[in-house]
Amino acid sequence: MPNLETLSIVSETETVNTPVMPSKFLHLKSLTIALRGQTYDCFSLLSFFDASPFLENFILNVSHFCNVSLTLDTTHGAPRCSVSKHGRCWPMRRDALMEAHRALSAVQTYVKSKVPSTVELNVFEPCSQCHAVAL
Repeated sequence: MPNLETLSIVSETETVNTPVMPSKFLHLKSLTIALRGQTYDCFSLLSFFDASPFLENFILNVSHFCNVSLTLDTTHGAPRCSVSKHGRCWPMRRDALMEAHRALSAVQTYVKSKVPSTVELNVFEPCSQCHAVAL
């Protein structure tokens, strides 16, 4: 399906094993995944992101999340000054900082209000002390 633009995957009761994608979905713009009733390793879904470089819309609907934490990291996992032995965060390029601020805005606008109260939302943003940027 080389020209696939929209994909919806729904699993009600199956135990799902998401394989690494052997090919790319170069035209995929919208992906919806709905999982209900089973324990599932959501990190295995990362292969969809690698296989879909032009993805614009991603919806993950997981029922049966209990006492779960959702962490969104806009810093690409760079160590922060609070844990760095040098007392400063790792440097970030200006374009990466601007993208991080756009991501934070998107989280506030589109994600935060949709996260259930049973899910703890953690958002890692650039350190305001080490990465002050004029928007």
